[in-house]
Amino acid sequence: MKLVIAIIIIGIIIGVMWYFGFYNIGSIPEPQSFKDRLSKINEQFDNTKKNFGEGIMDEKTYKKSLEDLLKKQEKLYFDVKNHTWSESQMTEYNSWFRGIMKFPSSIEQEYQKYFK
Repeated sequence: MKLVIAIIIIGIIIGVMWYFGFYNIGSIPEPQSFKDRLSKINEQFDNTKKNFGEGIMDEKTYKKSLEDLLKKQEKLYFDVKNHTWSESQMTEYNSWFRGIMKFPSSIEQEYQKYFK
C-alpha cells in the first residue's frame, strides 16, 4: 500500500514539475527584443558587406547571405506587425511603423544595388 501511495505522489510531483517547469507557452515579445533582433541582423549585414568588400566573400555567397538576412528581417517585421501594442508602447509602435518598416532597409538597398 505504501508503494502505491509513493508512486502516486511521485507521479503528481512529476506532473506538476512538467507542467510548470517544462511546459512553455511561449514568451510574449517585447519591443526591446525586436530592437535586439534588428541590431543582430544589422550587425550580420555589416560583417557580410565588409567581407564582400574585402574580397573574402564571392558574389554568389554574398547574394545568398543577403537573401538569408532579408528572410530574417521579413520574419522580424511579421512578428512586429502581429504584436499587440499597449498604450505605453506607442512610441515604439510609431518608430517601427512610421520609420523602420516604412522605408527600404540597408539590406534591401544593397540587394537591389547588386542583384536587381
